[in-house]
Amino acid sequence: MDNKELSQYLKEKKAADKAILVAYLPALYPDYERSKRWINLLFANGVDAVELGYPARDSSMDGQIITEANQKLYQVGFNAEKYLKLAADINSKTEINRLILMGYWKELKKEFFSEYKKQCLETGIESLILPDLKDNEDKKYLQAEGFKIISFLDKKEKIKSYQPDGEPFVYCPSYLGKTGQSSEFDYEHLKNLKKALANSAFALMPQLVGFGISSAEDAAQVMELGYDGIIVGSALLNKFEESEAEAIEFLRELKKGLNKEWSYVR
Repeated sequence: MDNKELSQYLKEKKAADKAILVAYLPALYPDYERSKRWINLLFANGVDAVELGYPARDSSMDGQIITEANQKLYQVGFNAEKYLKLAADINSKTEINRLILMGYWKELKKEFFSEYKKQCLETGIESLILPDLKDNEDKKYLQAEGFKIISFLDKKEKIKSYQPDGEPFVYCPSYLGKTGQSSEFDYEHLKNLKKALANSAFALMPQLVGFGISSAEDAAQVMELGYDGIIVGSALLNKFEESEAEAIEFLRELKKGLNKEWSYVR
């Protein structure tokens, strides 16, 4: 199955008022087998889709936890072939292809997409999150090749320049800055962004908040604002570093917030 079905699945969850949970993990970290096991654990514990991170050699957007993981991956010989093998392995065993490629266009343009476009699509990955993709011609090029670009709306002004193209959801960062920061959400930014989305071509699409999600309270705040779910990365990776049991318990807590089983004082 392909990501058109992932898009449909997430839209059906939104229509049924069911919260969406997306996770990010760097591919092949800490090694092939554990990476595969962690991702399968996510699916088994209610995660709807996984952003399979293509590690950046240099990114101004990744926080310390992800940056350190990326550095370790390149030290042990990460490459595109290993990434594609992992993606194909995981997607071959799931009913719906739930993997999304997350990376940075400035590196992937030459390092990955110049050689591996066809292979990437063959693994079942067609949806991409490329936060630094700014050139509209590059976006059109990727779309013409068969990829779906998930809009990264760090500024509400971008909404007018983007049009939906069958991608599974819209990515709404909770603040401007690096991933995994402990700073509080930019509540006003998210509120204003949500209002702008309601009057845009993205109104009927799942709208998910990422960056800095680290607790059930965070998830509850996102849902209070009317978003459809969350994307969790750095905090989840941190829990996996402690133990798989801690990561699973963390997911349970997040789902309490998503399902409005958590109260807080703002």
